[in-house]
Amino acid sequence: MSTVTVTADAVEVRLTAVEKAAALRADLRVPRSAVRSAEIVDDALGAARGVRTASACPAGASSAPGTAGPGGSSSTCAPASRRCGSTSTGTATPLCCWAWTTRTPWSRPRRRLKRIDTMRDIDLVFASGGERLAGTLTLPGGDGPFPAVLLVPGSGPVDRDSDHRRLPLGVTRQLAEAFAAAGIASLRYDKRGVGASTGGFLAAGFRDNMDDAGAALAALRERPEIDPGRVALTGHSEGALIATYLAAHDPAVAAVVLLAGTARSGAETLRWQAARLAPSMPAFVRAVLRLTRTDLVAKVTKNHERIRRTTTDVARIGGVRVNARWTREFLDYDPAEDLARIQAPVLAVTGDKDLQVNPEDLARMAELVPGPIETHVIPDLSHILRRQPGPPLLRAYRREAREPIDAQVRELVTGWLAAQLSSPARDAV
Repeated sequence: MSTVTVTADAVEVRLTAVEKAAALRADLRVPRSAVRSAEIVDDALGAARGVRTASACPAGASSAPGTAGPGGSSSTCAPASRRCGSTSTGTATPLCCWAWTTRTPWSRPRRRLKRIDTMRDIDLVFASGGERLAGTLTLPGGDGPFPAVLLVPGSGPVDRDSDHRRLPLGVTRQLAEAFAAAGIASLRYDKRGVGASTGGFLAAGFRDNMDDAGAALAALRERPEIDPGRVALTGHSEGALIATYLAAHDPAVAAVVLLAGTARSGAETLRWQAARLAPSMPAFVRAVLRLTRTDLVAKVTKNHERIRRTTTDVARIGGVRVNARWTREFLDYDPAEDLARIQAPVLAVTGDKDLQVNPEDLARMAELVPGPIETHVIPDLSHILRRQPGPPLLRAYRREAREPIDAQVRELVTGWLAAQLSSPARDAV
């Protein structure tokens, strides 16, 4: 486990061999004078800027001691239920996660949206498929009941904020804050086996993720702070497909936002991805593919067929353990039928630099959805909802993730939902 040591003149971080191998940098030594602040986050190592460390905390909480530097020192506590890990002995000692911003060249602080003081976060737990899923209900200032949005995250082992341990995206957290500023509540949650949710991520299927989102939607509607007749869905990437499914099977959904969604089967989408990704790979990788006469689309298709022949939840493909059941179900799911059943208003947004879903699917969505639908192709927008000038590159994600999601997307989605959820016609649903 990584350790942090605070001395009189420096903060020293020692990483494990595994973490160094995962490209999380070498050991670090930061002058105390360069440390401006410290805060607790769910997984600071996931943000590639912090470490886990045991602390002497008050009962039921974990804390990060203040650090000296410009602006003085500070101390913050988090509930023990949000602890970031465990000690190397496996005991349940509350742990704290450090994250800091410095003026040193190796760490460029991510810009964060200003949080409105009147926002309130409430930890929420709900059951789904025998698992205990945890999330955050974010409420705006004032008195309810409020209109609300269920935020459905993208693919991979991401937490309630859409953060992967190696790529913190913050999509759902930033949208939740934007919604609260507009008077809209929201619920976001940790996927199975991630954050404070129980279960195993690799063992969860695509249909399990649909069921989990349905359970989250029910939990949101049951809250006394929420107007159950004005609850919408917003999904990103895989979450857009899940939002499509829920809206098709739940006529009480007031509105649907599909961010980087698709209108074709998972198999078609992944083949399109492979064809789109090949030209964006580094030159030496493209040279190796040419030298070995490797057709990336054919190789991906072959791997899919291997996974289709599996029968277990988890399988080993090319020496790597993959969530086989999720892949089988995703490959076979075609959202076209569900898109054709949605009666609620739909807003669909995709960037023209998206390497993971085809922007042309927006036109197909407009043809399939029988109710009102508004579509937008945003110039220079990537799959992670940030601007990407120049040729689209998957490896640019890490740099882009340091910035907030695109302001145009944020304002478009927030304004559209505010209009839909304030409509008297929707109030009566």
